[in-house]
Amino acid sequence: MNHKDVERLFFEHFKSLKHKKLPDVALVPPEHDTSSLFINSGMQPLKPFFMGLQKAPAGRLFNNQKCVRTGDIDDVGDNKHLTFFFMLGNWSVGDYSVEQAAQFAYDLLVKKYAMNKNKLWATVFKGDKKLGLGKDVVMENAWPKIGIPKERIFLADSEEVFWVSGATGPCGPTSEIHYDFGASKGCGKKNCNPTCDCGRFMEIWNPCVQISYNRDAKGKLTPLKLKSIDAGAGFARIVGVLQGTNDVFITTIFKPLIQQIEKLSGKSYTHNKKAMRIVADHVRAATFIAGERVTPGKKDQGYVLRRLIRRMVRYSKQLGIDRAGIKQLVRFVIDDFKKDYPYLQKNGKQIAGVIGSEYDNFNRTLEKGNRLLAKLMQITKGKTLRGIDVFHLYDTYGFPMELTREIAAEKRYNVDEKGYEKEFAKHREVSKKGQSKKFVSGLADHSEQVIKYHTANHLLLAALQKVLGPKVTQKGSNLTAERLRFDFNWPEKMTPEQLKKTEDWVNKWIKQDTKVTMCEMSVADAKKSGATGAFEHKYGAKVKVYTIGAVSKEMCLGPHVANTSTLGHLRIIKEKSSSAGVRRIKAVLD
Repeated sequence: MNHKDVERLFFEHFKSLKHKKLPDVALVPPEHDTSSLFINSGMQPLKPFFMGLQKAPAGRLFNNQKCVRTGDIDDVGDNKHLTFFFMLGNWSVGDYSVEQAAQFAYDLLVKKYAMNKNKLWATVFKGDKKLGLGKDVVMENAWPKIGIPKERIFLADSEEVFWVSGATGPCGPTSEIHYDFGASKGCGKKNCNPTCDCGRFMEIWNPCVQISYNRDAKGKLTPLKLKSIDAGAGFARIVGVLQGTNDVFITTIFKPLIQQIEKLSGKSYTHNKKAMRIVADHVRAATFIAGERVTPGKKDQGYVLRRLIRRMVRYSKQLGIDRAGIKQLVRFVIDDFKKDYPYLQKNGKQIAGVIGSEYDNFNRTLEKGNRLLAKLMQITKGKTLRGIDVFHLYDTYGFPMELTREIAAEKRYNVDEKGYEKEFAKHREVSKKGQSKKFVSGLADHSEQVIKYHTANHLLLAALQKVLGPKVTQKGSNLTAERLRFDFNWPEKMTPEQLKKTEDWVNKWIKQDTKVTMCEMSVADAKKSGATGAFEHKYGAKVKVYTIGAVSKEMCLGPHVANTSTLGHLRIIKEKSSSAGVRRIKAVLD
């Protein structure tokens, strides 16, 4: 079944059930909605209806809404994650029951799409004492009557099936439909279930979000007067199941674009899945975002667009696709969607110009490394680049080893990767003894974006000490160009209020254009000055002390940004347990 037929049948199904179709809205939310940088779900524009702030155009609604989720950028490259996607949605604004919503979804999947009913599982909210909510017995009893037997119902905890719209706002328990691709596709464990991320199960529809409560900053749930239902289905995932694959990139949605990437690169998807998936997703996302006249920048939507373009460029280079090739891919996306989204055609030149300009800017940052690598090849005896020389390119100039390897291969050179890893390990050990001035544990590299996350890491620690108390210390961190991961000592799960305060505190200091300064001094003098250090055994006789305004002063090997204004906007996307007594925060800079 072609993806166009999937959409058509969805529309016909809900029209027959007396639902009113809503128009697709812009990706950039209106000014009054500050909950996210982009529309990230079909229900987001409907929040005023659910909260009783505005009257809905009808009690039954549906649409297919384009969305962007920046928190998934890290995950794009696997078989199912996308930053830009379409969400099929249907809603009841004080109209029908949760059982009816589940029945509507099941009937479409089984009767209209002819999906194998024996492959369908359901997750049900098992209750949460902290939230003061019991098990969802309504849906536990409803699914067997609808068509999913008791043995394929899994009781899941609130982290899996309690839906929230943000730190505050409408929320409630949900029940999801998952498709089982079979034990051969999974981990093989006896307890494998729909919440396992091994690949056996794929969530295809969330048809029963019960928008029953409003959550305040303290985490308190207050029942809403108007009981509503939010149902959302990943368009690409349903199409994948109906076309017999758990890889959304080989469905009819993406296949023409993937084939174009194969043509331009001269490479096959089979052997270049990650790079082609990233290029395909990011070129679609960048085209649609730029189509709304967003331009690359240092903050907000502009910074997300910059991240997407630069990541796309990096992987397009791996595939051998140049600037002209990127331009062709942008044109391909515009042509594919111009009928339904005519503004893409109207803004076509502007879109191509924005993406091309950012390509050039990013390309220039790589030019110096390319020149140095070319010189290294000239002076190298034989056809193998020494590991120590390749490491020097990385350590001194931030030139990634993987890029060195790719360029070297094009020139028929090899890289002594074992030698590189040896130098990397040696330098890391030297850093631990305080003798290194450059290498920083926890940083993936010294790229511009990783350095930004390093500074954000310091602000996050200061914020946690402000919100939770001065005894909070760093227990570990991992920084990449895509996100920061921060471990700290704390005995329990942070509340929504604590997370919001932490996030707001960091962003307050980012917006204040706070200067970051550095000076070198002895460890003793650093301590006297009030500087702290999470891992003091790393530092030698002389240490660098980085100060961020009046809020953070730490002994650190660096490097850092010169001013917090370059960071953009920090958003906490996950908080969970790392180990006993240690919590982990994952955050991104938008």
